[in-house]
Amino acid sequence: ITQTICLWNEDAQETPQCTENPCAVENFGDCETRPSGLCKWDYEMNPPQCRERYCQYGTETPCLADVINECEWLSETNQCREKLCMYGQVACALDDRCTTLTTRDAAGNTSYSCRERNCNFEDDDECNYDTRCEWKSGACQERWCTTLGDENTCDMTGICNWDVDMAPSICMPNACTRRANEPKPCNDIEECMWKTGLPNWIEPNKTMGCVFKPCENYLNGCNCSS
Repeated sequence: ITQTICLWNEDAQETPQCTENPCAVENFGDCETRPSGLCKWDYEMNPPQCRERYCQYGTETPCLADVINECEWLSETNQCREKLCMYGQVACALDDRCTTLTTRDAAGNTSYSCRERNCNFEDDDECNYDTRCEWKSGACQERWCTTLGDENTCDMTGICNWDVDMAPSICMPNACTRRANEPKPCNDIEECMWKTGLPNWIEPNKTMGCVFKPCENYLNGCNCSS
């Protein structure tokens, strides 16, 4: 990667002058750990490079007023920062701090958006305690349902449901999916059934799973009403 060693500083106190570029480093770690959070590794540059960070305001009002650079104020630390994960699909996949959300319409057309990653726990107990997360392959990962971007896409799957009790609302594995991942234990649960022939774009290429029984599968009025 070729970095610009010098920058033309229009904000110098007396007259504009040439100054050393403080972000002339060539990897993510060195960039993001520069003093005072001065630099940002920009995955949307081609190739990704380190640049000076926007949103370096000391107070909330000018921070929130800068909508061009998409600044946000973190009340917990009293800091202004660029919103993370404001990326397209390619850059989102490159940044480990981000998760790509998938949205499908009724015709099967797919679109993508990007948000901050939820599951950053390093301990398996803490990870599994968060219902959005699961410990897999030695790391904390987001459950697949949480990567679906809207209620319609979520409901199409049969194995997920849109949870309005969380803030913000999010797609989560439904109760049957959480309780069983094999046919027999699934069918032993009164309100659940093992279903094959799920859409082939699910989790990924998952074509069977534990889902809620549809109404016609209940054989008496009491179970149906419950």
